[in-house]
Amino acid sequence: DLCLSLPTSCEDLALSLVEMRRVISSRHESSGDEKTKYFWALRAKATVDRARMAVAAYGDSINSSMQLTAESIGDACKCEQWTITHFSEEVIRGGPAFGLSLALTRLDKMLRQEANLGAWSIISPKEEKVCGRVEFYPTLREIMNESFR
Repeated sequence: DLCLSLPTSCEDLALSLVEMRRVISSRHESSGDEKTKYFWALRAKATVDRARMAVAAYGDSINSSMQLTAESIGDACKCEQWTITHFSEEVIRGGPAFGLSLALTRLDKMLRQEANLGAWSIISPKEEKVCGRVEFYPTLREIMNESFR
């Protein structure tokens, strides 16, 4: 249903659905050996990431296409500012993409656990060469006031 209702990102969502069906069937067919134990969860995680990017692109397109119009109409009608500011967000929350986004967020957590990926993704894009060390802390409280450079 969502693929039919979205003007953008439809192809990525449709392909994600097809891939997720393949992942689910491959999980049931896997031999259970140690090498392929987490492979299905990694494929599912990548599929969920692709679907989340498509949903985010849809949200961005709704926001960019509606918000300026909402501000113009809202100002002309003397609406309260908070209703104008949140208009496009509420349009997104009222549609099927929001429900999918919530489900994907929950599924992401479960897949990260199943694939033994941990709770966090570390993303640090840099153009220049970077070196350093990785340190493990059982809780964030231990390093809460630390500065890393």
